Amino acid sequence: MWPANPSTWRANLILERHGRVSLDEMANCACLSISQFQRRFEAQMGVSPKLFTRIARFSWAFQQKERNPALDWLSVAVQADYHDYQHLVRDFKQFAGVLPNTLIAE
Repeated sequence: MWPANPSTWRANLILERHGRVSLDEMANCACLSISQFQRRFEAQMGVSPKLFTRIARFSWAFQQKERNPALDWLSVAVQADYHDYQHLVRDFKQFAGVLPNTLIAE
């Protein structure tokens, strides 16, 4: 059963897949163009679907490190589908305001 708010369903799907979704695929499933999908998602969720997927991936990566402290950050980045370690660092700086090791130390 689909929820009354289709964007909630799509947001839940993004979270379930840890940000590993194709916006093209989601727009296609909603029978919308990419721009229509982006506008509707942002209007209903308050952020763009791209930003939402980045936040979901960042959150999942942080949770992985918390659960497995022995994992190095490169392994976490690879598991979270970041292109490289620096991409992960950029998200940490944007969303947490600190470097990955600093956040874990705190």
